[in-house]
Amino acid sequence: MCYLLPFLLLAVQPAQDDITQSFSESFEVRLITIEVVVTDPKGQPVANLKRDDFQVLVDGSEVTTRYFEEIRRSSINESGEKNPGTETGNYFLVFIDDYFTEHLFRKPMIKRLLADLDAMEPADRMAVVRYRGRELEPLIGWTDDREALRTIIKGVVKMPTGQMQRELSLEMSRRSSGFTRSEQIEKVTSAIAVAMRGFYLPGERQNLVLVSSGWPIRPVFNQEADFFAVSNYRGVGMLRPITDTANLLGYTIYPLQLQLPRSAPAASASRPSAFPRSTYDSRLWVSLESLSFLADETGGLATSRALIHKAPLEQAIADTHSYYVLGFSRFNHGAGRQGIKVVVNRPGLVARYRKNFRFLTRGEEAAMKTEGALLIGGSGHRLQMTFGEPSKKGWGKIMMPIRLYIPMDWVTVTAQEGSYRTNLELLTMAEDKNGNRSEMGRLRITFSGPKPKPGEIATFDSSVLIRKKAQRLVFSLRDIPSGELRVAAVRMDPKNLVIK
Repeated sequence: MCYLLPFLLLAVQPAQDDITQSFSESFEVRLITIEVVVTDPKGQPVANLKRDDFQVLVDGSEVTTRYFEEIRRSSINESGEKNPGTETGNYFLVFIDDYFTEHLFRKPMIKRLLADLDAMEPADRMAVVRYRGRELEPLIGWTDDREALRTIIKGVVKMPTGQMQRELSLEMSRRSSGFTRSEQIEKVTSAIAVAMRGFYLPGERQNLVLVSSGWPIRPVFNQEADFFAVSNYRGVGMLRPITDTANLLGYTIYPLQLQLPRSAPAASASRPSAFPRSTYDSRLWVSLESLSFLADETGGLATSRALIHKAPLEQAIADTHSYYVLGFSRFNHGAGRQGIKVVVNRPGLVARYRKNFRFLTRGEEAAMKTEGALLIGGSGHRLQMTFGEPSKKGWGKIMMPIRLYIPMDWVTVTAQEGSYRTNLELLTMAEDKNGNRSEMGRLRITFSGPKPKPGEIATFDSSVLIRKKAQRLVFSLRDIPSGELRVAAVRMDPKNLVIK
């Protein structure tokens, strides 16, 4: 079957006809920065390199390195003294894949994660989110509280996973009523991309610690006989939602993976679909290869391929202790994904870095903040709004009037042809209890008239057409010139149509 999200938020409709105005992102020269970790043949970080030791190529053509910095975070040497360095915090987003991770791997991986919490620097922050086939479950937001993190991660061990439901759905897919394996992989890769967008912090170095045993991305491991299901297998292309999002936002991925067992475990209640031993081992190897691909594409490291004795969090922390930041200028002409290659002009040295980049527009950043408000709650300025009496609009649909209260002191007002104008955008999104999401709704808003008085509040009336079902709604008002947002998140109870 094809996996389609219910269109919860059907439309946003303006109350007037003359309030919309098209606009486009301005063209500008931007400085693109990439983090580069350089190691020697033994895997140890190499310090004290200079700008001339590096060459940067974009889509095969060399570019000028306009920015160069070596980052060396403070650490303790063998004498117990603090080495000089830069006190910069890093952010570690832990994603626990409780949809595909084999039970054989799950508990040992979580224990390895717990063992490394104390290795975090005082300025480091961590957030934890998990996914088991339905909605994303943010377990804890960005925090430096090690004990709170330890309590949350210990609790994950006792939480139910979605593996049994996934196996059951896979079995049902043979009867045209469940998800095929390729669709299941698309669900989890989409969830990882959503988590990265929701927890994105502009300007910070962010790392994704992925607790997963990977995904079988080759069609030979698709259990369905249906040709269409097998043809949906796209190999590493199925992982592009993760790598494209990571490289767009600057995440480095460190998969938490263990060594492959020498023999397959016997079939059990937790793994009802028994594979032949050789097939089981091969499928796990392909799953681990999927994790290595994510690390290679984003500049991270798959620990079982290199430093078996190190847990991924320890490896991520080691990488953030010594690395280089290279910057080059590009015109944001919307060329899509552009390939990056970094060459170190010294023999024997290896560089790890993200393999491509794409320009993040201000509109995309606003959409991600809206999505983040839906996932982990809003932050910053609050959008004041009220709701009118809903009315039925066909079977299972309602029209909900809304009114926005916009402080004109917050809005960028420009003088044009004898009057003053604003350039705003309203973004809307909905999510039901199963984690199904609507597309992002957008509405451009322009006010025109005399110069606003200090403290003046403007009102804007509109309406949203939504499904009559339990859901969360997020409204973000974006001031386009400044890029600032005001956000409101609400819950709707379909039984009595009360907005909470």
